[in-house]
Amino acid sequence: MVREEFGTRLRSLRERAGISQAHLAIRSGVDQDDISRWERNLVTPKVATAERLADILGVTAVELLTGRPDYSPRPALRLTADNFADHLPTKFAMSLVRGFVVPTDGIDVDDWVVDELLAWVELQNERSPGVQYEMSRLVAAVLLRRLASER
Repeated sequence: MVREEFGTRLRSLRERAGISQAHLAIRSGVDQDDISRWERNLVTPKVATAERLADILGVTAVELLTGRPDYSPRPALRLTADNFADHLPTKFAMSLVRGFVVPTDGIDVDDWVVDELLAWVELQNERSPGVQYEMSRLVAAVLLRRLASER
């Protein structure tokens, strides 16, 4: 299998992003002639420059330089009832239990309020490229019970 050369990949990514050579040059702090030479596969940029280009083009430097997606797994962070507030705001979770009458035996792990909190945690995962939050149904129920008792 023949791999695409760096310059061809750079041009393709630049065009996909809808950015001209001049605009890319300005945003990356290089001369437009450098962009042209790179795209014609005459030379390749320094790694630091490639990292700036990749950031502007919305890809990783690994993907720009090698053509292979960088599938570095995000570190997992297991949320507990004790550390939740250290990592995510409790405002949404508090809003879930506002007006919620907690049964004397606690919040059931299959309750809708637990589903809502876990769906919100998943949404935070999509918004947080640096970490993957994990939370069990039981921990979510305990956290919501604690928050309900604080109101």
